[in-house]
Amino acid sequence: MADITATKFQSKGSEGSSKVKERVFEFDLDADGIGAAATHNLVAIPEGEAFLDAQVIWTELPVTGTSVQFLATSSGTDMTFTGALATANCTIGSVIELRSNLANTETGANMGDLYHDGTVITSLTLDITCIGTTFTAGKFMIVMRTLDLNDYSGDIGQVA
Repeated sequence: MADITATKFQSKGSEGSSKVKERVFEFDLDADGIGAAATHNLVAIPEGEAFLDAQVIWTELPVTGTSVQFLATSSGTDMTFTGALATANCTIGSVIELRSNLANTETGANMGDLYHDGTVITSLTLDITCIGTTFTAGKFMIVMRTLDLNDYSGDIGQVA
């Protein structure tokens, strides 16, 4: 899969640390060609960063398809964040939380796979699985936070 077709992208440090990266991606199920009934790559986790969490925010109602599911894929192994979400529940402004501690690893995935070091695993992506007929409309944003582990030398402080 080589979808990864975010139409807009914004990045900044967050929470007072330049090591925590927040990125915002916008997607259009129809225009970006990711509305067909299949699994599509959305966002590649940068090398040397650990996935912390993400929020999916619907900005336009999805039309035609039956449901969607969000997951992370690492070296071909899926870790699901959500079950199948019915299209009717994907209302404008609704927020879907994707947190690494809630990923379902029953398929044999290791939670450590959510850390992409560029050596141990070949890739880590956030994906969407579209179920049912092809979506003809629907837009959403992903706000993703990662922790930059490259050359980490920051003082983490002490508890008094």
